[in-house]
Amino acid sequence: MLPTELPYADVYEMDCEGAETTILQKMDVRPSVLLVETHNNHNEVCDILSSIGYEIIEVIDDSMGQSPVNTHIRARLSE
Repeated sequence: MLPTELPYADVYEMDCEGAETTILQKMDVRPSVLLVETHNNHNEVCDILSSIGYEIIEVIDDSMGQSPVNTHIRARLSE
């Protein structure tokens, strides 16, 4: 399924193994909450989320000080 074909939902959980930036940039729907796992692209994902109207609510760092840096981001659509 293409990012432009995603159906609306209140919550999306994204575990896309590095494709999250492409999907976020191209998806047309704006769920109320996004849960995004990052794969060494945390800053880029945060920048994209902010640019498309989301507020970062929580970040969990799963990398345990190792590389690559993997995080889980919880973001809410800004009102």
